[in-house]
Amino acid sequence: MPIVLNAKQLSSLAYSGKQVAYGVANGGIVYQIAPPPVSVPLVPAMTSATTPAPFVVTSSTVWANSSQNYPHLSFDGTHNNSGWIGGNGSAAGTVPGGNSDANGYLNDWIKVYLGQPRTVTGMTLTGRTNGFLYQVAREFTLDGSFDDITYFPIFTAHDGDVALATSNFQTIFDRHDAWAVKCSYIRQTVTRIWQANTNVSGGKIQYYGY
Repeated sequence: MPIVLNAKQLSSLAYSGKQVAYGVANGGIVYQIAPPPVSVPLVPAMTSATTPAPFVVTSSTVWANSSQNYPHLSFDGTHNNSGWIGGNGSAAGTVPGGNSDANGYLNDWIKVYLGQPRTVTGMTLTGRTNGFLYQVAREFTLDGSFDDITYFPIFTAHDGDVALATSNFQTIFDRHDAWAVKCSYIRQTVTRIWQANTNVSGGKIQYYGY
């Protein structure tokens, strides 16, 4: 049943930021609270860089061009020892596409095209096995775009926002209903990892939204 609100109640709802739908009935206005959108995983289990369509996963670099390190494997929905590893063996501190410097800083990125504009509300990041625990993101930026040219910020993870993994396949970053940014592309740029003079491991990634 619709919820009939007086002017004071309606004003209170508008101030709180709740969504309100309305219509005209019997010469008056009937207001009804609309349920909030439900966030769901935005990226299906990827079996290749472009499958299933229309999703596309790319990265700045791939270590050794190895099929085990391809970026779409960070979105394959499984806990295994595959997933994006960036870097190409360049000298330490060369970014993007190199190894981290003495403080772990670098600038490699992984990007997913969602096929259409979606509202991004959260993200989870899971590490790989213990051989890569120190190569996952320690700090990163998350940016969105509609055209893959102009990007705008979604979130910046500073030191302390991402946990240091101590076991295999540990969830090290988990935010739900934290943002509400609409975009067609999501690009995660890893700006720092936990280890010096090595390359980034993307781990397993999922974005949430509606």
